Amino acid sequence: MTNVLALFRVVFRSVRRHDRYLEERCGIGAMQVRALAVVKARPRIGVTALAEALFVHQPTASKLVEALLGLRLIERRRNPDDRRVTELLITRGGRATLAKAPAPVLGVLPDGLGALAPTDLQRLDEDLGRLLMAMKVRDEAARFEPLSDS
Repeated sequence: MTNVLALFRVVFRSVRRHDRYLEERCGIGAMQVRALAVVKARPRIGVTALAEALFVHQPTASKLVEALLGLRLIERRRNPDDRRVTELLITRGGRATLAKAPAPVLGVLPDGLGALAPTDLQRLDEDLGRLLMAMKVRDEAARFEPLSDS
């Protein structure tokens, strides 16, 4: 059991350390860097799709967008075909900020999980599900909160 606990500590400290490094290099929060990377990769993305891509609640994505707009790292435009729809685009300043970001920009944990074989990922999903069921206290709302906010 102690080895597994130690491994969890390594995972979470690694996530936090990389997030701090992102913040130091880019001068903005780690989740803002990730949002910027998604907007660059998916020009004209909307806030709802951004929330889905970052696996956060829409109000969280909206706050990220407002902060990035305020810093002039992204811009919001109306869709020419449907004026009700707004689209996000990265600015020149956003590209310069993102160029400072060390890889993996989307985070060390998503990067590591993405490198696992599907069968390993499925087994990890099942094992973590059993772990959560065994825990007397758990916060289900945390599933949409970035680790960098904990």
